[in-house]
Amino acid sequence: MQQAIEMNHRDIEDIQASFSAAYARKAAVGDRFYLHLFRILPETKCLFAGDRSRQKEVFASMLTCCFQSMVSRDRPVHACNALAGTHAGVGFGLRQEEGASKALMAALQDVMGNDLTETQSAIWQRAVARVMRMVVAAD
Repeated sequence: MQQAIEMNHRDIEDIQASFSAAYARKAAVGDRFYLHLFRILPETKCLFAGDRSRQKEVFASMLTCCFQSMVSRDRPVHACNALAGTHAGVGFGLRQEEGASKALMAALQDVMGNDLTETQSAIWQRAVARVMRMVVAAD
């Protein structure tokens, strides 16, 4: 069972607002994510040669999974488990985990700019790291 990141009421309000803004711009965040990912980990480009529309759906699920890992307390995060399952067997290790985390944080910063506060960014970083660890563990 996934444990939520410990947050106070204000943190939850902040992160809900940032998630809404990021999700509303998920196509732009996704485009920037892949741009950064392929720059950081060029060898991953061949993993994404298939259906781009399907990949955008998976990316939206990843954003949702990160958000759920921040605020869910008592229930498993099914989206995170499904996301980990879709990445099983592709050979993700620590280097890929770190690269994907950096790529997602850079994409959020690119698209959200000053709308993403330092507090929100720190919470997102913890959530993204947790989700990436799940993806690596599934492999």
